[in-house]
Amino acid sequence: MNVEHQPLGYLLHRVHAALRSEIGKAGGIMVDAGNGTVWDLPTAVRTVSRMAEHDIAWIEEPFHPSQIDDHMALKAAV
Repeated sequence: MNVEHQPLGYLLHRVHAALRSEIGKAGGIMVDAGNGTVWDLPTAVRTVSRMAEHDIAWIEEPFHPSQIDDHMALKAAV
C-alpha cells in the first residue's frame, strides 16, 4: 500500500481497517512512504511511532535514500 502524501490519521485508519480486515492479524504490514515523501526527522519519528501502534512492521523510504544520517537517527529513535 503506497501512502505517499496521505494525512497520518487517514493513513492509520486505512491501513488498520482495510489491510487487517483482508489479511488478518497474522500477516505483516509493510508501508512504502514513496520516494517523493518530504518528511523531516521529527515528522518521521512521530509517524513511524504511531504506525508501530497499529502493527505496521516496516516502512520503506521515509526519507530520500541519500539521507543516511536521517535513516540512522530514525532507527535509533524508534
